[in-house]
Amino acid sequence: MSKKYYPVNIDVSGKRCLVVGGGPIGERKALSLLSCGARVTVVSKTLTPALESLAREGRIEALRRPFDHGDVEGAFLVFCATNDCALNRSVFELADKKSLLVNVVDEPVLCNFIVPAVVRKGPLLASVSTSAAAPAMAKKLKRVLELAFEDGYAPLLEFLSEKRKQIKASVEDIAARKKIFDALIGSELSDLFLKFNAADISSADFDFDEYKKNNPGVIEKAEKIFEEVFSRTAETARGAADIK
Repeated sequence: MSKKYYPVNIDVSGKRCLVVGGGPIGERKALSLLSCGARVTVVSKTLTPALESLAREGRIEALRRPFDHGDVEGAFLVFCATNDCALNRSVFELADKKSLLVNVVDEPVLCNFIVPAVVRKGPLLASVSTSAAAPAMAKKLKRVLELAFEDGYAPLLEFLSEKRKQIKASVEDIAARKKIFDALIGSELSDLFLKFNAADISSADFDFDEYKKNNPGVIEKAEKIFEEVFSRTAETARGAADIK
């Protein structure tokens, strides 16, 4: 039976994350951590050209030498991506003993966490995992998710995030807030954003302020829908409260 993993999304922003190994896999792990705001340290005698470039730009700390036990000190998370089996096990045992998050790539038994296949659409993060049973199948299912979640989810979720803050600031009653949120989700907002194909939407890195500048018509329609739903639902919620 496959091991059961507890699903969780981790905030690594500003945290020191260690990558042991400077090859293509180590490069991939370093880039994924950087994209989430981590402070990345890579330890390896040799680095890929991309990692060398990141080190010159000061975007990562590069320790061009063999791994040392002291390298894990102060780390929040550790990736190990080398072809040295003895080193991989040593890094895992050391980090795990210190209760650090550690993943030895392609060695599930030397991991206390695994990385799912991920699809990003702005703030939407959809992931799929086979609990390390068949990583190739996870990649196949990732492609299914990519087709299922259109790029329009990025601006839709950013818009809803802004309105959520507005609603929380203006509506004290939690039950009323929930009714407004639910009504917004069931409104025409989804169709508006999902059916509009904007060329400036990036699946991985999305700037909503830029989107709003380039697509004022969509935002204007979205604001009208929001105002209508908010007014209607808030009034209904007040009426229900009066009856009670």
